[in-house]
Amino acid sequence: IAVDGLTVWQFRRMAAAIERLSNADQASLAVIRVHLDIDTFRDKMAALANSHDTQQFSNEVATLEQTFLQDVQRAEQMLSVTVTSEQNAAITSALETLKIALPSQLHTAIELANAGDWTAVRLRLAQQVQDLIGLSASLVERVNQQTLLERTQAINHTQEARQILLLLGPVAGLL
Repeated sequence: IAVDGLTVWQFRRMAAAIERLSNADQASLAVIRVHLDIDTFRDKMAALANSHDTQQFSNEVATLEQTFLQDVQRAEQMLSVTVTSEQNAAITSALETLKIALPSQLHTAIELANAGDWTAVRLRLAQQVQDLIGLSASLVERVNQQTLLERTQAINHTQEARQILLLLGPVAGLL
């Protein structure tokens, strides 16, 4: 009975490690999605700025902003589950900066498009959105480092549990 109890305990340790790893992977994917949203925004806005269609530009910006904010919210939820408190400050700060800065850039671009200053729209997209892409890339890097650490810990826990289970099998047989 004791050996069976230890076996169940080891399986639970392995399951907990796998769950933490899964959460870390989901958080990493959510942050990558935010990064891709910003990159997609830059590409679509550059194409629309060349068309000089203010209405289409405004509609696309609104759609992209909505998608971006949903992805940021999903990333915040996933990070709240997986990131430790000391890492949370830097990651949350970067995500919050993106959450505030990109919509601000979008609204400024709409105002410039409505004014008919397409050159300013293109310059703003080239300069300021590129800075946001760099910030989101560094955020992806931080979260990926955390995910790698979580993966290493999960592998170590699983190997330890497997070794203990290999020991428990013969002990149970002898008993």
